[in-house]
Amino acid sequence: MSEFFDEFFEKLEKRLRMLERDIMRSVEELFKNINIPEYRRTLEISETVEPLYTIKDLGDRIVVYIDLPYVAEGAIDVKFEGRTMYIYAKLKESVKLDRFSRRFRGLEVQEYRVAIELPLEPKPDKTKIRIRKGIVEITIYK
Repeated sequence: MSEFFDEFFEKLEKRLRMLERDIMRSVEELFKNINIPEYRRTLEISETVEPLYTIKDLGDRIVVYIDLPYVAEGAIDVKFEGRTMYIYAKLKESVKLDRFSRRFRGLEVQEYRVAIELPLEPKPDKTKIRIRKGIVEITIYK
């Protein structure tokens, strides 16, 4: 009986992934006709994950700490749009999530993506980025 349910859920997951790909293709076709910057487009859920982050207000500046383990050196991209900061980072190699949970069977992560609302309007020329041991520290001066 257990094999029946395992097979049923595997088939269901496969069909859901196929449906997700079809929907993403349709959405990408729509994006081609709309002028949306490339960095604002989202990828399939199986390719990206949102990292953990913390924002600290230190009076004269804010510091954003972002946890990016396994990120490839030089593959971190930071962009600002209004009060929103966008972070994109490629992993050294894709990570299979099924080794952490059966729920994520067949999913692989290749990239981190996150949009962070900031408490102030950032000035990119007064922003410093430092990376140490998988932690990105972004200092934004007021």
